[in-house]
Amino acid sequence: MTRKSAFLTFVLSWLPGLGHLYLGLNKRGLQFMAAFFACIILIPLLPFVFPFVLAILWFYSLFDALQKATVINTLASQQGAPSIPADSGDAGIGRDSLTTDLDQAIDPLRALREQNTVNPLWIGGVCILVGLLVLVREVFPIVWHMLVVMHIGSILLAVVLIGFGLWLIRTYSKKS
Repeated sequence: MTRKSAFLTFVLSWLPGLGHLYLGLNKRGLQFMAAFFACIILIPLLPFVFPFVLAILWFYSLFDALQKATVINTLASQQGAPSIPADSGDAGIGRDSLTTDLDQAIDPLRALREQNTVNPLWIGGVCILVGLLVLVREVFPIVWHMLVVMHIGSILLAVVLIGFGLWLIRTYSKKS
């Protein structure tokens, strides 16, 4: 496992997802990139919501990439490359022992790559919600105008914040 430059991760993370790609966290990096560009494209749809989401996404991506770089560098410094024993003729020492050592060394990095990916149900739900908003805007412009006059962006933001707060309270009250 090689060490990664924290400075280069920081610079690349100015474009959400690029720092993750540098770290080898490809799935996570592509998720951040897709979300970032989707927010930019959707700003005209809800100009009160998507700039706010874009800012949160940008900051979260930046700090997440720096945190992952720290974890990867810590794992790299803790684990030296396993070496083949000089006398591989001894019973119980040899190729199987080396393979087990390599598997144990790679396991934390594999776990890091597999954790913290966005649940596809969340992505699907957000896609359905945004799709419905685009459909209402294009097919029913009079209804869309009424929603804009009613400050639908602020209402949606309030609902999302309340929902997120309730989810946090429910999640952390179970852990206590």
